[in-house]
Amino acid sequence: PRYILLLETLIKYTDPSYKDYIGLQNALELVKEVAGHVNSAHAQVDNEMFSLCVRFGEPFEELMEPWRKFLGEIKLKCISGKKNDKQKILLLTDHIILASGHNKPKFKGKIHLANCWVVNMKDTDDYK
Repeated sequence: PRYILLLETLIKYTDPSYKDYIGLQNALELVKEVAGHVNSAHAQVDNEMFSLCVRFGEPFEELMEPWRKFLGEIKLKCISGKKNDKQKILLLTDHIILASGHNKPKFKGKIHLANCWVVNMKDTDDYK
């Protein structure tokens, strides 16, 4: 808003016959357009992160940052012994979130992606 106000004030006090008057008007329209895109993208990110916060509760609130974005989620079914365990993995721009349950997931922990690496492993009969 401050750049819009600055340009509006400049236009207000600039003589319309001045050679850069049209340029100021064009700059104002461009800044308004960019501000609209930024606000729209910011609202979308806020909505996604807020939705996750509602689903997971307080432990997720500490992950609320304006620059952090939700990228996707994966549902897993882990079979360990007699227990079929439903797990969920959420991917954020800088974290992997671990949760249990699919319908009402429970926050289990987080892993910062700076502490992770990917290893390309050959499939074996145990993991097919």
